[in-house]
Amino acid sequence: MNNEQLERLATEAGLSVHWVDANARPQTVSPDVLRKVLEALGYPAESGEAIDPS
Repeated sequence: MNNEQLERLATEAGLSVHWVDANARPQTVSPDVLRKVLEALGYPAESGEAIDPS
């Protein structure tokens, strides 16, 4: 699975993947964390094949 698929699914699920913190530093959620959060929300995110039909 590539990170682009994972980030697209996360964004479609309403998650913020990239943001700027209070110190004006860009931040990004790691792919492992995105996968775990998406799975906890009921989205199949264990592989690229699972993400595509979502």
